[in-house]
Amino acid sequence: MITAAASLGLYACSPGTEAPAAPEPATVAVPEAYIGVWSSSNCARPFVRIGVSEIRNMGSERAIPLTSAEAFPDGRLILTYLDDVENAVVTETWKLADGKLDLVRSVWPDSTDDWASDPMSPCSGPTPLDG
Repeated sequence: MITAAASLGLYACSPGTEAPAAPEPATVAVPEAYIGVWSSSNCARPFVRIGVSEIRNMGSERAIPLTSAEAFPDGRLILTYLDDVENAVVTETWKLADGKLDLVRSVWPDSTDDWASDPMSPCSGPTPLDG
């Protein structure tokens, strides 16, 4: 038994043995229907810009890469990203219905917010979140 464990240890440390390659990160792709800049009132002050693989919320200095995006047949879109200001993983649930996007829930490591309905329409043309 000791001999088998020792030879296993030598195999693991052998320079001829390569460690298995790390898996490629999954490609994040938000469905087309959710992509754009969204506002509930005035596109001069939009709430969010959702890209193919990133999100930029109002007040953010830059877009943040998404770590996951999952769309459901009922119009829900669940996005996850690392908020660089809070240094925390955030999961947001959005709902698209009748061409309007609504933020339903935000989850941080220490809290959850369920939002009152405030459906947003897509903005056209350049907005402050495009830069």
